[in-house]
Amino acid sequence: MSPTPSKSILWVTDAWDTLDHKQDSTIRLAQETILQGQRSFWCNSKDISVRNSKVIIEAKQLIEILPERNCGDIKRGASSLYSPSDFYTIHYRADPPVDLSYIHPLQILWSFTRSSKQTEVVNPISALLLMGEKIEPLNIPGLSPPCVVSSNWDILLNFGKKIKRTVLKPLNSAQSKGVEKIDWSSPSELDRAKILIESATDHFKIPVLLQRFQPEIVDGEYRFWFLDGKFLASIQKLPIPGDFRVNHDRGSQVRFKAPGAREKKAINVIGRHLSELKIRLAAVDMIGGFVTDFNFTSPGLLTVMEDVLHTNLAKSIVQKLKKRWQ
Repeated sequence: MSPTPSKSILWVTDAWDTLDHKQDSTIRLAQETILQGQRSFWCNSKDISVRNSKVIIEAKQLIEILPERNCGDIKRGASSLYSPSDFYTIHYRADPPVDLSYIHPLQILWSFTRSSKQTEVVNPISALLLMGEKIEPLNIPGLSPPCVVSSNWDILLNFGKKIKRTVLKPLNSAQSKGVEKIDWSSPSELDRAKILIESATDHFKIPVLLQRFQPEIVDGEYRFWFLDGKFLASIQKLPIPGDFRVNHDRGSQVRFKAPGAREKKAINVIGRHLSELKIRLAAVDMIGGFVTDFNFTSPGLLTVMEDVLHTNLAKSIVQKLKKRWQ
């Protein structure tokens, strides 16, 4: 094993070559961590293994990240083997889908960290393993739009006919993948709905979420960032031109728009909920005053928000996290 200095931080992401390094929120946080004098290391979730009954992490030190954060602006050291105990904090930020490639490395880390008081995993492994980002809003009374979660066609059909217009969402994906709008009042749409849902549920075996369509989406969707249950910042994301979905990578524009009275009231409730769950970093999406998504596996758009707000949000986040490291 290679020795590491105390108070080192490990960032776990998807494969290095798949990252949009300039826009990636994790790279931005790692950059700020280095600027504040903390050693940062990186690995892919595939680099977490068990060997001879010990959890081993093959990681590279992030030696330098230049301001532009292009891939060529990042200097990494050679791969070395470490124990989870070599790191004061492990940020597990692999992107959804939450499938077995996401879950099993977390289970390996859990085998070590559940009995360790030295290494903190952000966010808590219990939350990452057990909580659903699209289901969790249902635990905040009055803040979730009407919805149903099921793999049963009859249950989904009855809800759709009652609500008329819904949005279909797979439970384990992100970035609007698999998200579809369904108009249940149209006979032709009923056939389409069954085809879509049969595919999304793997022949009615895997639950999906049907959520009332929020027409306010035409005016945009709020993205709120929270740190330790405290509101940090927000922007508004606009739908993809000609679509109802929001996806910054596919052309959604962003802008600053101050939260209204309804959103401010919701922010306080959401913050308390996140604090109770010990979720340190989270992004929450709202449309028309209703929470439509939680993002605590890998909350993103941090660099976009910094550009829009002209604010160093990463510095605020790292300074707060740093209190645990000192």
